[in-house]
Amino acid sequence: MSLSPTGWAVWLLLAFAASAQALVHPVRRGTLRHQPAMAAEEENEESKEILGAAALGAISAIAVTDEVGMGIITAAAFAYGATMANGAGKAARVGGRAVFKAYETGID
Repeated sequence: MSLSPTGWAVWLLLAFAASAQALVHPVRRGTLRHQPAMAAEEENEESKEILGAAALGAISAIAVTDEVGMGIITAAAFAYGATMANGAGKAARVGGRAVFKAYETGID
């Protein structure tokens, strides 16, 4: 099976986003069972924002530079930025939320 450059970019983006999310939100045995439902939903929303921010960074960098490597680096920067509590972090979370919302709308 041979992937196109776009297919490789999407595959690498998803792999990176999954690994970045694992670093940001490590799953510990038994922690999710003891959390209230509201806290689990808030963590799920935060994860969606981080994933969307990574996708936004990758898509925008690949569109501008036509380089997958730059897309990966920018995805990492946007995902990390979405975890910050400053203005740039808020902007990354808002953009990530919009991208993930568009993704969920496209899936439905």
